[in-house]
Amino acid sequence: FILEDCIEAVVSTQSTGGCRRALSSRVERHGFTPGDYIVHVEDCVDCVYFVVRGHVKILRDGDVIGILTKGDTFGEKWWPSASSGKSNADIQAMTYAEIEVLDHTNLREILVKFPDYWQMWHKNLK
Repeated sequence: FILEDCIEAVVSTQSTGGCRRALSSRVERHGFTPGDYIVHVEDCVDCVYFVVRGHVKILRDGDVIGILTKGDTFGEKWWPSASSGKSNADIQAMTYAEIEVLDHTNLREILVKFPDYWQMWHKNLK
């Protein structure tokens, strides 16, 4: 599994080879078809989601409040001190979409093993 697109843009030139390999072994890629729900309101969310391809919409009470495309992120806060939370909106695929997912536990482990990566992560995703 090779890091591509969104996460690659975040880490490619600024992280070590070891850090990139650690991330690539922990990131999962999922495909969604139009109409699929990626996250439901009130779901426990313990991941950072990266939109790789396609368009997804953010729905609150049935109303579209935002649209995300390639390069956008959503989900759990990416700070090591943050605890998991609940989704306050539905996230639904509008088109065929690919999403890369990095769970909070794996992110925390990477940030502990590669402390220099923290500054880059914080800068690129705040």
